[in-house]
Amino acid sequence: MEKQDTSALLAQIDQLKKLLKEKEDQLKQSQKLELVGQLAGGIAHDFNNILTSIMGFSDLARTYVKDDSIAKDYLSSIISKSDQAANLVQQLMAFSRQQKLNLRSSNINELINQSIDFIKKTIPENIQLRNNEIDDNLNIEADSNAFQQILTNVLFNSIYAIGSKNGFISLNCLKKNSIKKIDHDIVDKKYVCIEIKDNGIGMDKEILQKVFEPFFTTKPIGQGSGLGLSMVYGLMEQHNGFVEIRSEINNGTTIDLFFPISENEISHKDIMIGKPKNGKNNKILIVDDDLELLTILKAIFDSIDYNTVITNNAKDALRIIKQEKSNLSLVISDIVMPGMNGIKLIQNIQKMNSNIKCILMSGYPDKVFKEEGFELKKIPFLRKPFTIEKASDLIMRILL
Repeated sequence: MEKQDTSALLAQIDQLKKLLKEKEDQLKQSQKLELVGQLAGGIAHDFNNILTSIMGFSDLARTYVKDDSIAKDYLSSIISKSDQAANLVQQLMAFSRQQKLNLRSSNINELINQSIDFIKKTIPENIQLRNNEIDDNLNIEADSNAFQQILTNVLFNSIYAIGSKNGFISLNCLKKNSIKKIDHDIVDKKYVCIEIKDNGIGMDKEILQKVFEPFFTTKPIGQGSGLGLSMVYGLMEQHNGFVEIRSEINNGTTIDLFFPISENEISHKDIMIGKPKNGKNNKILIVDDDLELLTILKAIFDSIDYNTVITNNAKDALRIIKQEKSNLSLVISDIVMPGMNGIKLIQNIQKMNSNIKCILMSGYPDKVFKEEGFELKKIPFLRKPFTIEKASDLIMRILL
């Protein structure tokens, strides 16, 4: 073999080794996400039940104090902090792809503008934000709340990287008909790429390899959970897209968000949640194996004029339904319960040809429901923890 051929062969071997190392790193990254996702899924149910009780008791207590009372402000703070804790659990679910998203066809420019409007006031004066809209009227399948989370986390990272110096963050929307990914895979699919570029401090190769790892952060203690970019990674996968990042020390960072282009028409179905709606003495049955939670849920719904019946198992629930069928308007059931679970309970209610409306609730990640072979979209769903406003809004829309 000639020397030139040997050199070419060695170069190919080095390239192959490099590709194998990249694939190995991707596998390790995926395994880390899966491991933390399993851990988060394991604690989600109990933790969300506890948060539901905390928010419920605080909400209920708030109705008994005067508007100008300091106690009312304290209770509102408790609810706010509980909501932050719930969001932390949702972030864990998000990057491990266990959070349920409501994907609907939406215009890419509208989604970006809505997200920018949301965070515009938090951008320091020393940073210039440039948003270049795409000319084409392109749609993507997106969950508007999750999309806002994605963009917010990326932009906040850029703001932190720029710091107090004069800087810029630019958003460019590009149409891509074929993608060559950083890992060298070629994707023959139409995408919208949101390119977010800043002139911040940048990152070295060592940090770049860890940016999507859960709980990894370069920020000081108390200034970041390390879940921001790992959540972005998971949410992009749930949108059937992907994220890539390029950066160099002192040369800024560029993050590319790739969303598949949608051919579906835009859906306009926004949910407006206001004050708790009067229950008009409708009789409802709540089923949950957590007795403490049942107690607070009964107190909450009784306080807004529902006639609330409770039980901690599906067997007793079916007995109550047979007795009260003509008087019962709604059944709200937890999903994961010993004996007969909430899914089977609802199926039994439907077999009875009853006109009773049903809602499922849970604090478990959606992966559990998929393993049961049940599609949540067929039944209205209330995710724990929830506020009294959110619950009453859903119930009244179902009962109308």
